Amino acid sequence: MRCRAAASVARFLGLMVFGLPLMVVVAAPLVFPGDPRDANAAAFLAPSLRHPMGTDDLGRDLLASLAHGGQASLLSGGLVALGATTLAIVLGVIAGLAGGTVDRVIVRLMDLSQIVPRFFLALLASALLGPSWVALAVILALTGWAALARQIRAEARSLRHAAFVEAALLLGASPLRWPCAT
Repeated sequence: MRCRAAASVARFLGLMVFGLPLMVVVAAPLVFPGDPRDANAAAFLAPSLRHPMGTDDLGRDLLASLAHGGQASLLSGGLVALGATTLAIVLGVIAGLAGGTVDRVIVRLMDLSQIVPRFFLALLASALLGPSWVALAVILALTGWAALARQIRAEARSLRHAAFVEAALLLGASPLRWPCAT
């Protein structure tokens, strides 16, 4: 019984630590309408009910700035994760199933992606494309796919010669159902 109570407390604390800030960030336009960069109060106000985290040196509400900034962080992080994962799945599966020259070329791309420092690519993209978070997200996605693609490639290679694939081919399944299963 004591273990269940501890688990309930842990769930509640986890919800409070991660869930409540996430809800504030997602609902930022509703909770904090308007532009968070507008100075609507005096500078350096102490925390109060109107400004729960106080104001900065220009009179901007710190909690509103934090909530609106959190939206940009979640969006850019989500785009990076989605782009890198999509690229890793596609290239990892192609490399694992195709084998031969295609596999070698994709593995070399993985090597190249992992040896180039991401920080310098981000600086280069910022210099060439201007200070855009979209350009930064694209660069981070294009340089963050290789480790996951290696794992997916290894799994695809192991499944390519699995017993159930061989059995399906022997029972007459078309090789198009499992590309390069020979």
